Amino acid sequence: MRTMIAIAAALLLAACGKVSELAKTEITVNAPRAEVFDTAFVVDELKRSIPLVSNSGTDQLFELHIDETSPQWESVRPKAVPFAKELTVKVALEDRREASIRFIVNGDAVKSGVRWTFEDVEGGGTKVSFDIMPLEGNRTEGLTLNQLELRSMARQSLDRIERMAKERGGEVTING
Repeated sequence: MRTMIAIAAALLLAACGKVSELAKTEITVNAPRAEVFDTAFVVDELKRSIPLVSNSGTDQLFELHIDETSPQWESVRPKAVPFAKELTVKVALEDRREASIRFIVNGDAVKSGVRWTFEDVEGGGTKVSFDIMPLEGNRTEGLTLNQLELRSMARQSLDRIERMAKERGGEVTING
């Protein structure tokens, strides 16, 4: 899993042309928020693959840091960022209401990621949405971001939610 996340991070910053603003995607499921969240994010798998750096009950922060001294650096170094010396991947799970994956190159030089929100809806259901975070940082001029890769990562979690909803015979509504 570490290698998979590091490869995804490298792909994330690979130059592939600018993608126009992607629509926010939402899915509504007839299931409790905690169950939907646990379906979207397999926390036990995260614990096995990325170091847990903070755990305050239902809030958890996982962080993986790779730099140019790491043996796997050449295979994960973001090619579109020639000044890259380190890559950090942070996965934050917050009270089963919000989750995010952040990719950070050289501290604050380049940042992006994906954010999910989980909201209770009337009748005991849950609305899940995800947004691609904008490319940020103090050295982003001229860089392109593979937003399709980010959207794909988010879509994988929504696919798990959709499968769970279909197995339960519940209603699934997808927008975006």
